[in-house]
This record gives sequence, structure tokens and C-alpha cells, in this order.
Amino acid sequence: MALAASLVAAATAQVPGVAGVQGGMRFTFYAASASVVGTRQQAVLKPGCDPAEENCWTDPATGQTIGQQDVPSSSGQGLVVMDVVYLDAQTCVVRLWLYTLDPTTGAVLSGASSGEVTTGGSCLDY
Repeated sequence: MALAASLVAAATAQVPGVAGVQGGMRFTFYAASASVVGTRQQAVLKPGCDPAEENCWTDPATGQTIGQQDVPSSSGQGLVVMDVVYLDAQTCVVRLWLYTLDPTTGAVLSGASSGEVTTGGSCLDY
């Protein structure tokens, strides 16, 4: 019982000067991630490549021309928009929208949407 009371108290605690989380609030988070390339280049089939002119070679067993290309890496960035639809001591209802940011044009694109209904103390995570 004491743990439940402390969780409810923590869920309603406030940082000085910052309003507490309440139903009807909207939060927007920027998020980004990237993976670093493990190797610099990889072997790929390069039909029509001339080993005398380019960095490629011919496989003597198959006759296929093979060259190198940079190994791609991946990254992404976007926005998470969260609406606190309802919140009391027992229940937290949130709605989430995920948007991606196109790094070449700066366009904001719809990614996904979600929602959750959980115990009231779980809104403390946000």
C-alpha cells in the first residue's frame, strides 16, 4: 500500500516552474539514431567493368566482373508526438504519432501511430 501511495505521489510530483503532466497535454520529442559502418567497402557484381580502367577484377571460375562499393550505413531522425488523452491516479491513456524527417528535402513524413492504456503511474515515464 505504501508503494502504491508513493507511486501516485511521484506521478503528481512537479519540477519547480514546470507544469505537471495532465490530460489534454501534447508533447513533441525529437529522436535520431545511426549505425556506424563496420567495414568500408564490399564486393559487388559490376557487369561491364574493365579491370584495366577501373578497380575491379574478373572471377576466373565464373567470368563475372566484381568490383567494390562503399558499405551503406543507416540513420534516421524524426518526431514523436504524444497526446495525453486521459490521466488520473489509476489510468493513463496516450496517443502517439511517429514522423520521419527526410534528410534530403527536410520534409516531414507520416511514419506510424500507436496508443496505450496503462496504469496512471506509467505516465511518470514521460
